[in-house]
Amino acid sequence: MVVIVVVVVVVIVVVVVVVVVVVVVVVVVAVVAIVIVVVVVVVIVVVVVVVIVVVVVVVVVLVVVVVVVIVVVVVVVVVVVVVVVVAVVAIVLVVVVVMKTTNEAMAEIPEGKDKNMTQLHNPIDAAATVITEEINGT
Repeated sequence: MVVIVVVVVVVIVVVVVVVVVVVVVVVVVAVVAIVIVVVVVVVIVVVVVVVIVVVVVVVVVLVVVVVVVIVVVVVVVVVVVVVVVVAVVAIVLVVVVVMKTTNEAMAEIPEGKDKNMTQLHNPIDAAATVITEEINGT
């Protein structure tokens, strides 16, 4: 009878030890699995945040580049327009001065005279002098 009791106690102790070992193994596996899941989630979140930051930076840089290009183009167009307007105004002023001076010089040629190139030489010189004076501001 003592032998049976000892065998039963040993069996109970073995069963309890096996159950405890199994529970410990299951708990350790569960903790490892939870740690792996947490690490994977953290890595995914970090990757997503990095991708979002990179996309935002690229978009901001592209917007800045586009704005700078637009500003440069507008400035160049304005400068070209101003230069063209100034050139046209200068040409018109020169033509007006030449026409005015030529008309004044032509009026000095006596009526009835033939207005050939030789006679027009002095008015052309006069026009050139007036244009030079207008340019030099004298």
